[in-house]
Amino acid sequence: MGFGSSDIFVRKIFVLSPTHLLVNVAVPSTAALATTEVTVLTGFEAVTLPLAFRADPPIPGKPAGYPRLFNAVPGQQGTYPGAIVTLYGWNMQAPDSAAVITLNGQPAPLLYTSPSQINLVVPGSLQPGLAMLVIQSGSDSSYPVAIAIDPPQPLITGVAIAGRDVTVSVTGFPAGSRRIAAARLSISVGGVRLPATSAITEGGVTRVSFTLSSDVPQGEQPLIVYLDGRSSNQITIDQNGDGSNL
Repeated sequence: MGFGSSDIFVRKIFVLSPTHLLVNVAVPSTAALATTEVTVLTGFEAVTLPLAFRADPPIPGKPAGYPRLFNAVPGQQGTYPGAIVTLYGWNMQAPDSAAVITLNGQPAPLLYTSPSQINLVVPGSLQPGLAMLVIQSGSDSSYPVAIAIDPPQPLITGVAIAGRDVTVSVTGFPAGSRRIAAARLSISVGGVRLPATSAITEGGVTRVSFTLSSDVPQGEQPLIVYLDGRSSNQITIDQNGDGSNL
């Protein structure tokens, strides 16, 4: 999708149906105030709508958020129900006022608020997919912004350690073939990224095997498994025993 102007940026496109797109667009405050065309490209076809998009002057004090939520827990990735995330933006809290964030109309618990940053908990009842985020600063409301909600976080359910060889059992990875290519996986132990040697799924449980390198610190260390960028929960392992904090 294009807008016929270098001042307009497409942040994310959501395909709701073959005839319905939802697009997050960013328009800098320095953008030219003008009306421009909108072009949609699909395969080898292009459709252009003339004079379909207009950049208006900024509204002073209007709250606005960056159209993405960032996981606020070190080592964790994804915006899933129950995740602690950070929203960055502008004018998100008016002086002497309480900010409110809603996702699909559900208020999100807020952990920290300021005009430019809000830490919140994604409501646990949200379903994966599209959610509309609205910021209420106490004096005004933002325009809705589309946010992608990820599936629930994969969970580590067991760990077996034999010397420096480790096998981790994980539930909640996407269903697919019995074997998962090891290149799609990585494991963090004590902040050290390690490659997987194998990953086999049976009965909804994926067993990920890897070898601890000499770079991993001794003693109890946090462990997280990643698949295609998605992170599992964090547990603690001890190289002299099995996993704890499961």
